[in-house]
Amino acid sequence: MSRRQPTVAVVGVGVLGGRLARELLSGPAPPVVTLHSSREDRREALASALRDARDAGLVRIRDRSEDVAGSVQVVVLTGDQESQVTQAASHLEAGRHVVTTVDGHDPARALLAMDAIAREAGRSLVVGSCFSPGLSDVLVNWAAKRFDVVDEVHFARHGAGGPNCARDRLEALRRPAHEWRDGTWLSNRPGSGRELCWFPDPVGGRDSYLADTAEPAIAVAAHPELRRSSARIVMNRRDRLAQYLPLLVPAPAEGGVGALRVEIRGSIGSSRETRVFGVLDRPATAAAALTAEVTLHLLTGSAPSGAIGAGSVLDPSQALRLCRRRGVRVAELGAAWSDTGEPSRDLAHPE
Repeated sequence: MSRRQPTVAVVGVGVLGGRLARELLSGPAPPVVTLHSSREDRREALASALRDARDAGLVRIRDRSEDVAGSVQVVVLTGDQESQVTQAASHLEAGRHVVTTVDGHDPARALLAMDAIAREAGRSLVVGSCFSPGLSDVLVNWAAKRFDVVDEVHFARHGAGGPNCARDRLEALRRPAHEWRDGTWLSNRPGSGRELCWFPDPVGGRDSYLADTAEPAIAVAAHPELRRSSARIVMNRRDRLAQYLPLLVPAPAEGGVGALRVEIRGSIGSSRETRVFGVLDRPATAAAALTAEVTLHLLTGSAPSGAIGAGSVLDPSQALRLCRRRGVRVAELGAAWSDTGEPSRDLAHPE
């Protein structure tokens, strides 16, 4: 193994971290991947599942308390969102690119505020490389190139990737939701803003409520011309009952099929246009596919420096093609996405 072989550290190896490790190792020229987990049983399971890669010197498994090796070029942070903010600053100071998986409004804004630190270090700080935010950001950046002016972006999502994601999802519904409107952040009471949102089949139409998630903050940072941006999460009766109660029933190891909806409004010439995009996949699977491509691109040294969303790391058309090849289903409402990045008509979904 060459000493110059690129090295990635994944700190926190839950559902997303485990899938990300497999995605990173699946390519023709994989990096060395160091996995940091605080759970002994998880480390043993990873050692067994990734035995061939370990034998080839491509995987190293460490306790989470162990320092990240100085040779690591990119760190992917998962787990507690506040801890990710603290760790991100430390890794930037150490000269590493950092990929975070935060999906809350306040953690995302705290990371975006590190833009000057990341630029001074000449490193990329990726804010929210998840199902949403993450793929949502890629879709916004793709669509923005097709508009003359984009002034509204609205997000909605269904499903969770695992226990931590399910917990964060419920917390986002419990907090007052931040909505961007005409240059200021408005706070909406929890459980408000009910709207029937349509997702790709078989999810279909679901009641969705304003939630305190990261998508609007990331969108406004990338597109300061936006007048309005909001985010909603699907909530059923059980969720409404649990909104103010402890999460008594543990979430499954990985959630079922999730869905994402991104609605973009703006102008093309003199015409007012609205376009809606959707993603259908297991959230952890789609997030791992995107994060793998983001991480591999950071290793090339060609990504922009600063605090940026996942949609600003790669060209959005390229990002969508690469995710599609990893099995992520992305479509425009009424048209599927082809491997060339252009709409086709074989997966029409009526609203």
